[in-house]
Amino acid sequence: QEFSELKIHLTADVRKNAKNDEPLKSSVILDNIRSIEFQIDHQLFLRATSLTEINENNKKKILKMGNKTPILLFLNTLNLYTHQYINYTQGATSVHTTANDIFNFPNGVCQDYAHLFIAVCRYNGIPARYVSGYIFPDDQLLGALQMHAWVEAFVPDIGWIGIDPTNNIFTDNNFIKVSHGTDYNDCSPIKGILNTSGYNTTVHDVHVELNTMNQQQQQQQQ
Repeated sequence: QEFSELKIHLTADVRKNAKNDEPLKSSVILDNIRSIEFQIDHQLFLRATSLTEINENNKKKILKMGNKTPILLFLNTLNLYTHQYINYTQGATSVHTTANDIFNFPNGVCQDYAHLFIAVCRYNGIPARYVSGYIFPDDQLLGALQMHAWVEAFVPDIGWIGIDPTNNIFTDNNFIKVSHGTDYNDCSPIKGILNTSGYNTTVHDVHVELNTMNQQQQQQQQ
């Protein structure tokens, strides 16, 4: 039958294990990840996708550092670079916006920060993947009121680490991961085909709160 509105409502309880708050340490430099073996092992998250490829005209804009640069220093620098390069602007982009688009017109939201960060990582030989999830509310963090996007980069002697270039921070216990993939297309929260007539709009709203009752029960069990 005809309809004028479609609503999807999801409620979930999430239990998180506390993350180690110790500073990240790594002895790996960029030169250590240039081997063919490393590239083969991590080829899925080193390949450019339609949303993260970079054309020749934009390659001159890419952040580059020497092969002796510590990989953590590169990621920290790229985090700030991406954060400062893009102007956070809602409605300026869509799910089809690419890293090339952002290089040319640096306005967008969290998924655009993530795609640009991933594109630069992969160009420099660092495996990087797109992450979708939520942030526990914080008035100082962008993206807390919608489904958020950030990045995970692979550091050989640490593993996958979360980085949020939209807010220029590394992820902590306030980040609730839902999925990861090569880019947004792997992590779309809703997929399907809807045949409509006339103009239509989509509105999203996210509310995350701390379940103090479950927290008290966990403390009692411990």
